[in-house]
Amino acid sequence: MVSTQAEYSFTVNENSSLTAVFEEGVFTYNVTAKSNNTAWGSVSPENQTLNAGQTAKVTATPVAPHKFKHWINTATQVVVSTQAEYSFTVNENSSLTAVFEEVILLDPNAVLPHLTGLDTAVLKTGTPQTFVWGDMPQNATNFKATLIDMSNASAVTALVSTIDATQAQLEFAKAGTFTLMIHFEVLGVSYTVSYDGIVVK
Repeated sequence: MVSTQAEYSFTVNENSSLTAVFEEGVFTYNVTAKSNNTAWGSVSPENQTLNAGQTAKVTATPVAPHKFKHWINTATQVVVSTQAEYSFTVNENSSLTAVFEEVILLDPNAVLPHLTGLDTAVLKTGTPQTFVWGDMPQNATNFKATLIDMSNASAVTALVSTIDATQAQLEFAKAGTFTLMIHFEVLGVSYTVSYDGIVVK
């Protein structure tokens, strides 16, 4: 080695042959990650600088009760992974966004959801009637209805029901005065909405 400088000057006093030695360059790239809503979840790490060909890893952590949905390319909005831990080979600058979904739990101190109009409806046997939920979380599941004859609290009466988080279709098999209980779950927590004094004619 005669010099480490790219520009090399020397006095000529003999025939000379020189070879410039180059090293392969290493490209570095930035990988950034963010959350679509920091109240719903966080990401780690938020910033990385990596060499080309290295593996980047980002992790999304939801804040309970919210849920992680997927990673997207921030620039294109294209989904790149549905896994909370996402690894990929770096070959360019990348910006990622972790998309979290809001999950609404019922406030135990709040008024429970209600079937709009059920209290004032004229209910008849053998006639399916549909009622829309008010304030029912869309992630509510496992609906079940129980109808109890108020003249005999131990007597469970037949009721045809089709219930989801939007509405309830009820068909009563007999006339009388009843207690209607609708059971459902939100993220594994059980709730019951009760209606006493339901009159079916």
